[in-house]
Amino acid sequence: MAQTVRKYMCVALFVLVTVAFGQVVAQSEGAAVWAPTWADTLKKDLLKGYDPSIRPSQHYNVTTVETGITITHVEINEIKSTLSVYGWMKFKWYDARLAWEPQLNGNVTQLFLNQSAIWQPTLDEKGPLVKVTSNGLLEYTNALQQQSKCTIQWQRWPFDTQQCRMLFSPWAEVDGMEIHVKMLKYEIAQGTMWTVMNMTLETHTAIDVHETPLHRGTHLVVELKRNSGIYRSTITAPACVLILMNLLSFWLPPNCGEKLILNAINVLITCMFLIHFNEYLSYYTTSTPTVVLFFGQSLYLSGFCLLMTVVLECVVKSNSKKPLHPALKKLITFELIAMIISTNKTDEKCLGDEMCETLQDEQEVEEAPSSTRHRPTDTPEQDWLLFVTLLERIVFALYSWNDPKLTWNPASYGNLNVVRWDPTIVWRPDVVLYNNAGGSDQHHYGDTNVLVYSEGKVLWVPPTEYHAFCELNMRMWPFDYQKCIMKIGSWTFDGYMLNLTIGSEPQIETLVSNSEWKIAKIAVERNTRYYPCCTEPYIDITYNVTLQRQSDTHRAIVIVPALVIMILALSVFWLPLDAGERIITNGILALMVTIYLVYFAQQLPAISGHTPLIVIFFSNTLLLTAFSTIICVIVMNLSKAKHQQSLPGLLKRLAGCVGPFVGVGKKHFSFSDKGNVALESSVDHEWTSSVKVG
Repeated sequence: MAQTVRKYMCVALFVLVTVAFGQVVAQSEGAAVWAPTWADTLKKDLLKGYDPSIRPSQHYNVTTVETGITITHVEINEIKSTLSVYGWMKFKWYDARLAWEPQLNGNVTQLFLNQSAIWQPTLDEKGPLVKVTSNGLLEYTNALQQQSKCTIQWQRWPFDTQQCRMLFSPWAEVDGMEIHVKMLKYEIAQGTMWTVMNMTLETHTAIDVHETPLHRGTHLVVELKRNSGIYRSTITAPACVLILMNLLSFWLPPNCGEKLILNAINVLITCMFLIHFNEYLSYYTTSTPTVVLFFGQSLYLSGFCLLMTVVLECVVKSNSKKPLHPALKKLITFELIAMIISTNKTDEKCLGDEMCETLQDEQEVEEAPSSTRHRPTDTPEQDWLLFVTLLERIVFALYSWNDPKLTWNPASYGNLNVVRWDPTIVWRPDVVLYNNAGGSDQHHYGDTNVLVYSEGKVLWVPPTEYHAFCELNMRMWPFDYQKCIMKIGSWTFDGYMLNLTIGSEPQIETLVSNSEWKIAKIAVERNTRYYPCCTEPYIDITYNVTLQRQSDTHRAIVIVPALVIMILALSVFWLPLDAGERIITNGILALMVTIYLVYFAQQLPAISGHTPLIVIFFSNTLLLTAFSTIICVIVMNLSKAKHQQSLPGLLKRLAGCVGPFVGVGKKHFSFSDKGNVALESSVDHEWTSSVKVG
C-alpha cells in the first residue's frame, strides 16, 4: 500500500514539474527578444485614445491644409466632358494631438504612421505612410488620379483652349468652411495631346444661405491648349482643297458634264468628312465647331451648284423660246443661294466674344448642385424625406431622418451641435432603385460622412449613380424625347415600419451645359402598393423623367447632308434622258446614301418597331436611286440600240400611267408606230423635237 502511494506521488510530482517547465519555456519563447524602441513607445502613446474621425481642431476653429501638386499627364474626354489629371498631390496640416517633446522621447523628431490611424483631409485610406514631426506637422504625398466634369468649348476646335475646374472641399462641411486649402507650388509636365498653359487656385469662402455647399471650397483652375499639329494635315489641308474644288466648278462651262461630276464628288467628300468628325467630336454639344459649320455650308454650296448645273444643262438643251422664270433667274445669279445660306446661321451668339465667355464661366460656377438649399424639415421618428437632384446620370440624394438614440445636450460638449461620422456606424435605410439595370449590384451611394445633429436629426447627402431600364422610342431621332421612370423604395421594410415621403419637388441643376440630354420635365409621385407575396403595403417614390436630346451638331452632320442628297436625287430626273451623267450621279448618290446607312447602323441601337424617320428617308432614297439607275440604263439602251420594231404596248401604257406621278404630263411623250421614233412635245414650253430610237 505504501509503495503504491509513493508511486502515485512520484507520478504526480513528475507531472507538476513537467507542466511548470513547459510554462517557463513557453514564456521564454513568447517574450520579445528585442526591447521596444523610442519610436514604438511614442507611437503607442500618441495613438492611445486617438480618434481618426475627429477633426484636429475645435469645432469653432479652422483647419488649414496646404497642398502641392505635380501634374504629369492630363486628358480630356470630349465625349463624356470629363477632365482627367494624373500626377502627385502633397498635403500638409497640423494636428496638436500628435505633438511631442523630442527630448523626452529619445530625440525622435519624426514618425511614419498609416493613414487609417489618423485624421486626414482625403477619403483615401490605402495611400502611403504619413510623415509626422514633433511639432504636430503631418505631411504625405499621394498619387493623383482624378476626374471631374468640364464644360468643353467647341467653337474653335481643333485649335481650342479649354479651362476646367476641379473642386477640393470636404463633402460633409455644410455649416461652414472649416477646412482651408492653399497652393504651395506646382510643377507641370508637358503632355502629348494637351499642354497645360496655366494653373491657379481659387478659394471661395463666402458664407451665404443661398449658396450651395459645392460652391464653397478650393477650385483648381487648369487651362489647357490642344496640340493640334496633326489636324493641320487631316482637316485644314482638305478644307483648303475643298474650297479650291468648289471654285473650280464655277470656272467650268455651264453646259459641261464634268461640272456635274465635280460637284457630286465635292458633295461626297464633304459628307465623308462630316461623318469623320463624329469620331473626334462630342455629338452632345450645343456649340457646333466652326470647322463643322464650314463643311456644312460647303455642302450647301456644292448642292446648289449641282442643282444649278442641272438646270443650266436642261435650259441649254431644251431650245425653249419662252423666257426664264424669275425664280430660275435668281437661282442662276446666286441670289437665292445667298439668301438661303445667309439664313443658316449658328445659334451660338458668343462665338469669339470674350465678354460672353466670361458670363458662361460665371454661369458654370452658379450651376453647381445644391444640397442645403432645400433642406427638409424635421420629421417624426422613422419618417423619411427624399430629395433627388438629377445631374445627367449622376444624382445627389438627400436623406433625412430622426434617431432618438443619437441625441445629446450641446451645453455639456462645448456647444457642439453637429458631428460627422462614418456612415457605416449609424443605421441607414435600404432604399434602392427597383428598376435597376445593374442587376445584383445595389450599391448606388458613395461612402460620404453623415451629419448627426444634437436633436437626433441625421442628414446624409451621398453622391449617387442610378442606372435604370428605359424603353426608348427612336422614331424622331435626332430630335426625340424620351420618357423614363426611376422607382425608389425600401427593399425589406414595409410601409408600417418605414414611411417614405417626398421632401420637396426635384430640382434640375446640371454641372455642364454640353450634355447629350436636357431634362425637360420631372414628375414625382408617392405610391403605396401591395404585392402578392406579402400582406403589408410597400411605399415607393416614382420619378417620371422626360429627356430631350439636344445637339446642333446633328444638323450639320445629318440634316444638311439629307437635304443635299434630296436635291441631288431630284436633279437626276431633271437631266436629259440620254445624258451619261445620270448614271454617274446616281452611282455617287448611292455611295453617299450607303455610307450614311452604315453610319446609322453603328450609331443607333437596333430597336424593333422604332426605326428613325431619317433612316427610313435614306433607305427609301437608296431605293429611288436604284430605280432611277435602272430607268437610265433602259432609256440609254433604247436610245442607242437599233430596233426594227415599234415599242411594246406595255411600255407605252406604263409610260402613260407613271408619267403624271413623276412630273411628266400625258402630252410630253407620244410614240409613233412607223419605225422606232419617239416624238417629244410640250404644250407648256412650246417646243417640239423628235428623237430617233435606234
